Amino acid sequence: MCHDSEKYLGKCIYKTSDRPFDVKEIERFFGREKCYCLSLRKEIDGLYSDLSKILDLLWSNGMPYLIVNAECTMAYLETEYNFNEHKSFFLKLHL
Repeated sequence: MCHDSEKYLGKCIYKTSDRPFDVKEIERFFGREKCYCLSLRKEIDGLYSDLSKILDLLWSNGMPYLIVNAECTMAYLETEYNFNEHKSFFLKLHL
């Protein structure tokens, strides 16, 4: 989940930014769904919870993480900081 993740995400990229997306935009993307979280922080990794709780714990903290909806069709990836670049992605699975 590093700053050059774009090379590996391919057609799943829905929207990208050179900085973290605003919390409100992330909430609009997912709606009110509960989500899974993948994180380097062991106490949060694997958490299934309300999106607002996950964002309170992780949003723009400098470490990479991935939030995935319960159906595994949408995700938000925030990559690690790379100097002044902090890429983030909205992802959608195309079935």
